Amino acid sequence: MPETEATSGAATLRPDGQGACGAEALHLSAGRLADIIDFLPDATMVVGRGGTVIAWNRAMEDLTGCPAGDMIGRGGRVYAVPFYGERRPMLVDAALGAPDAEALYPELERDGDTVMATSSCGSRTGA
Repeated sequence: MPETEATSGAATLRPDGQGACGAEALHLSAGRLADIIDFLPDATMVVGRGGTVIAWNRAMEDLTGCPAGDMIGRGGRVYAVPFYGERRPMLVDAALGAPDAEALYPELERDGDTVMATSSCGSRTGA
């Protein structure tokens, strides 16, 4: 039976005994996915299940003024600081099942794996 390796939402199916080829293909696939995310026109961040930022694209840099290098690899809800001025739960935390996040979104809706809510926040300057 084949094994499945996955990272960054990409998966490579490989037969047993093909570790080197599978790992190389997975690395290439993850690199392509990172490039795609980086060049999306919409501000996009990706937060892993452990709460660590794993992608922060150029449009997100433009929106927040925070370089990807300052965000990627960091946890502790640091991704909220450019929006709220503090580390606090955001919708992504509700999607990850954090009860303190769900309380902030009274109109939160779930449809399978999709989580939807409406929120507002001040600008980066606090206005």
